[in-house]
Amino acid sequence: FPVTIRVAILATDMSPYSPSRTRSVLLQSGIGLVSRMGAVAATLAATPLMLALLGGQQMGAWLVLLSVFQWITMFDLGIAAGARNEIARAVAVRDELRVRQAITTGWFYVAAISVMLFMVAAGILALTPLSDWLGQRVFNGVDVTITLWLIVGGACMTFALNFIQSAYAAMEKASAFSLFSLVVNVGFLLLLVLAHFWSIYSMESVAVMYIVAMFCGNAWLILQFRRSYPQYMPDRHSINHELSGIIVKFGLRLFIIQLAALVIFTTSRLLTSAWLGPESVVIYDAGFKVFSIVTMVHTLLMSTIWSSFTQAFERGEFSWIRQTLRRLELLMLPLIAACAVLAVCSPSIVHHWLGNAQVGSISLYAILAITTILGCWSNIYAYLLNGVGDTRVQMISAVFAGAINIPVTYFFTRMLDMGLTGIVLGTLVSLLPFSILGPYAVRKLLSEHE
Repeated sequence: FPVTIRVAILATDMSPYSPSRTRSVLLQSGIGLVSRMGAVAATLAATPLMLALLGGQQMGAWLVLLSVFQWITMFDLGIAAGARNEIARAVAVRDELRVRQAITTGWFYVAAISVMLFMVAAGILALTPLSDWLGQRVFNGVDVTITLWLIVGGACMTFALNFIQSAYAAMEKASAFSLFSLVVNVGFLLLLVLAHFWSIYSMESVAVMYIVAMFCGNAWLILQFRRSYPQYMPDRHSINHELSGIIVKFGLRLFIIQLAALVIFTTSRLLTSAWLGPESVVIYDAGFKVFSIVTMVHTLLMSTIWSSFTQAFERGEFSWIRQTLRRLELLMLPLIAACAVLAVCSPSIVHHWLGNAQVGSISLYAILAITTILGCWSNIYAYLLNGVGDTRVQMISAVFAGAINIPVTYFFTRMLDMGLTGIVLGTLVSLLPFSILGPYAVRKLLSEHE
């Protein structure tokens, strides 16, 4: 963690704007780090409570449905990310009117998509036997009908409200993501404690508690934004349909990338449940959460720097961008060491956390470590390309990765009988193309513009 903060400081001392940027990155990294640690602690405490409330089979089903929840909340056609870039560009040139227009326009389109998405999803649930099919074929008899309706309604509401986080991040206040996670995870933990005290043992109740926690987290952020930036609050007169074309064009390209990532990561739990049983999802998720500590710290730094890349690119500060890249690449050395330590210690960590029944194989944790390293490496270049709006190489790599993920995972898991290790290995292979092409694309982009 001190290394992360030090890299954040060193990476921001290369331009005339570096003093304020240094303070901003340092402050946001510090707040984000403390908040994320609290959020992780709440998540770790909540997991055994959920296991006690639901049991292994129901909890496995809930974790799969939670992936669906997270999938729906990202189904905004990339509008939030497109608006984030436009907001950051407007902030870079200090155009307050354009900032408000970008926020209002982006939020309007995200809300409209949310309503349409709910109508489509509700129609599918009402007119098809999807719930029954999932209960019988995927979750081994677990009834998920009511939970699915809660997931669809809660996710559509949440992903409309989540836009506020993009507005914060565009103004280099990316700690909003971490503060949101802290409020949600702590709130969810407290609700689980109450459920345990009142002996509420149903997946539907857990879904309601999670949705309530998500709503409260977003409502708190919106109130804080209104108090801190009243001049940027959306109003119907600030919708700019010319600006919407720029936002939507970039957003659709990024959406293809997001969709491919969702196919890769969301289907991992679904395939695990279908091929290995819902109980195996708990083992997979436990290992995933252990390594998410590393991912969390790295994503925290990258989320802070995304909009800094956007503003630096707009101002032509290419030396700052190159120096930042070098420091981020050096940061991979302690990250690799951390993943190696976690790979060795994961069986003991999971054993003391959830019990011996949820401990996976050494090979599972080794592949999870390599996958985490590869994902962090790729994110360095993905965040920069996203920040400057160049998504061509990402889009091609993501489409290819999404296309091969399920066949490759099937080959390792079913044909080679590698079990959970095969599930993660399929993800690893899918991530390889961009980890090679990403650095090339970034250096080519910088050379062309310099």
